[in-house]
Amino acid sequence: MTRQEANAILCAILCAADSTPGGAPEGVMYAALMNRCDLPTFRAVLDIARGAGLVTSSGFVVRTTPKGHDMVQSIEAAMRKAGAAL
Repeated sequence: MTRQEANAILCAILCAADSTPGGAPEGVMYAALMNRCDLPTFRAVLDIARGAGLVTSSGFVVRTTPKGHDMVQSIEAAMRKAGAAL
């Protein structure tokens, strides 16, 4: 997996967890990404996000931290600037 691919998975995890009231279930997020990565890769990226303080998990539900929310806002601003659909 390239760094760009890992960053794309990280962005998807952060945006899904941030846009869902109460957080997003890990299983649902993996199901949406399983055509892009395998389970060990998904878990590794999720662990990196946890370690960086971007998300927390409880009962397999992922929630963004304030730091993660700020990153999501930066991602969305960059996508708008690039003309990408959100």
